[in-house]
Amino acid sequence: MPSAPVVSRFTLGQGEAGVWDTARVMAQIIRESATTWTVRQYALQMITGPQDAGSWRRDLTAIKALLAGSTLFVRDPENTELLQHPVWVLDQVSSGERVGLDCDDLTMLSLSLAKSVGYPVRLKLAALPEYGRQLSHVYGEIWAGGQWIALDGTRPLMPLGWEPASTRVAYFNI
Repeated sequence: MPSAPVVSRFTLGQGEAGVWDTARVMAQIIRESATTWTVRQYALQMITGPQDAGSWRRDLTAIKALLAGSTLFVRDPENTELLQHPVWVLDQVSSGERVGLDCDDLTMLSLSLAKSVGYPVRLKLAALPEYGRQLSHVYGEIWAGGQWIALDGTRPLMPLGWEPASTRVAYFNI
């Protein structure tokens, strides 16, 4: 079996087209990684999935705790998008490494774990106030408990469901 790519690197397209291109690549990586043995086994060790109606809060809290304890938020180089594959990230975490990830990497990791055990997931793209109406941030939403629950790994101390202030949002279904 071929190993998962470590990092996908590409130059961002201009404006909205570049944002949607990135979202498409992220969605593909999430779909693929959610079906890998590594991601599924890691998820099964820490979460139970939506089959237990009362477990969703525990499951999403476990994902958030993994992000907070094993990753560090770092930005990509200017005008370059680095997408770090969730399988590679989990391999690093399993070996005791603390991995530097940005918002798209954190989102791919969290959504891959949730999707691997049956949670419906989607990307939420947001325009942070300092960027006007330009979509500049991404985080995940997970369908649990009859609602979409936000999970933004860039702010590990904020509670589950916290979302940044935004001037505009868009969704990308996975």
